[in-house]
Amino acid sequence: MSRWQPFNEGMEVVVRGGDETARGIIVETFPDRMVIEIQGEGNDFDLGQTVRILSEGAAGRLSAEARVVGRDTAAARIAVTCMSPGAEQREYVRVEDSIPIGVERLQPGEEDAIRARFITPPPGVLAEHAAGDEEGVRGEMEDLNPALIRRLKTIEDKLDMILAHFELEQEGMAAFPTRHVSLSGAGVKLFSEERFDVGDRVLAKLVLPLAVPVGLETPWCVAWVKEHPDRAADRWETAIRFDGITEDVRDAIIHYTFQRQREMLRSRWEG
Repeated sequence: MSRWQPFNEGMEVVVRGGDETARGIIVETFPDRMVIEIQGEGNDFDLGQTVRILSEGAAGRLSAEARVVGRDTAAARIAVTCMSPGAEQREYVRVEDSIPIGVERLQPGEEDAIRARFITPPPGVLAEHAAGDEEGVRGEMEDLNPALIRRLKTIEDKLDMILAHFELEQEGMAAFPTRHVSLSGAGVKLFSEERFDVGDRVLAKLVLPLAVPVGLETPWCVAWVKEHPDRAADRWETAIRFDGITEDVRDAIIHYTFQRQREMLRSRWEG
């Protein structure tokens, strides 16, 4: 059995060692090592260097300590061998971001009636429907001008966006203030004007600003509260953990935080 389980071929990973951080894709796995193709510019990891391999999964962050045992600068690949007993499951990736979010305290008796749910279709659903439709009309579209097909796809994407915004407006989420948050698959930290108490059950509605916005709501529990008297507004720093969240809703949040992390890394490299 591979010591790399549950790392798999095709999985996107982050490689960290020294001052270097790089994105990569696992292209080969063996019982004692795996090969990672580094994405973007540079391959500055040295032979013998100790690195940490990270990847995001539904159960949280996967992490393993490794040593670089092979290096191909032309192909931008490194081979690493596992130093830890196996892949560890770590905390969820947490990103600092600004998203539309609303939080309200649940009243006694409301808790059991509230379930985590999507307000708009979850990520990938619209694409799956489009892919299914495309299979059915593939033969008919083969004779169409490629430029026309691209134009139709653009129109379809805009319609999906309009429908998502309409659903958010129906739920009153389009007018939510954009707040700075620290978001992960485990919970969220934000500054609030309202003071909550530790243990309060709250309902949070938030919008993940993807290409097609994804709205969702889920019951949460207040983990801790800290007052910042120096702040003129929103002086209550509040940490809320997901409580009663479903795995599909959590997966959507994980997908978003991992995407934002990749975008931040790419921006850092390009900058």
